[in-house]
Formats: sequence, structure tokens, C-alpha cells
Amino acid sequence: MPACKALAMAMTLIAGLLGAQGRALSDPQGLSDACDRPEDCQRIFAEERRDEPWSSYLETELRAFLGVRPELGVKTVECRKTLCSIVASMSGPDIHPWAMAMIEMHAMPWYADFYGDSGTGSGPRQIEVSPGLWRPDPAGVIAIWWFLERKPEGAD
Repeated sequence: MPACKALAMAMTLIAGLLGAQGRALSDPQGLSDACDRPEDCQRIFAEERRDEPWSSYLETELRAFLGVRPELGVKTVECRKTLCSIVASMSGPDIHPWAMAMIEMHAMPWYADFYGDSGTGSGPRQIEVSPGLWRPDPAGVIAIWWFLERKPEGAD
């Protein structure tokens, strides 16, 4: 298995486990609207309003973090009450730059506000490697829609 594919699979598994475990600990009765699948994240995000000043603060932090990585081609960064959305695209032979950015993101102080992250993508012939991570379509483009799920206030 190529190292990049193994890295992508490990990153997705860890993010999913951390998100589910963090949510279970802070919401043991499962009352919150869960962002477990990309379509759930998209629906929740579309229905939510902004939460100022948190939304603006995290948008600024995410743009600064991603902005030094021009290869990621970030289109939008938007935060609402419980989710931040990142829309990006890449050209090239693999997803390594995106995978590395997501791993590095977990070490940022502001990432403590989140359970974890997950994503989805689209493209004319995009091939999913693992949930939320893809290799390029035949044209060499990777489209990414990534979500960061916020912990409820007071949850650690």
C-alpha cells in the first residue's frame, strides 16, 4: 500500500474515532445533531447560523493556517454555530499536502475547540480512497469539502 494512501486511511480513522469518542463523552445521551456522514455535515451546516465572535475568530485562524499552503487552493472557509467548512481543490498526483495539513492542524491551539474533522468531495470522476479523502480524477483535480465539528461549550 502506498505510504500516502496509508497515511490518508490512518488520518481518517483517527479523526473519526476522536470525533465519535469526544461527542460521546460530552453528550452521553446523544442529544446533539451528529455530523457523522458528509451529507449530515452538509445539511447541518446549511441550517446553522453564525456564532459571533467564535465564527469570525476561527475563520481567521483557519485562513491563516491554510493560507501558507497555496497548493491546497482554498476557495472558502466559513464557520457557523457548530461547524466550520473548508472548500478547496488541488492538482497533482496525490493527496499528501492535504493529509499533512490536516495532521498539522490537530496540533494547533485553536483545534481544541473541535471534536474532529471529516469531509466529502466531488469531481467528474473522483475516486474515493477512504471516507473524506480522494485521489485525483483523470484530469488530476481533487475537490475537497471538509468540516470541523465544534465541541459544545464547557466540553473538554
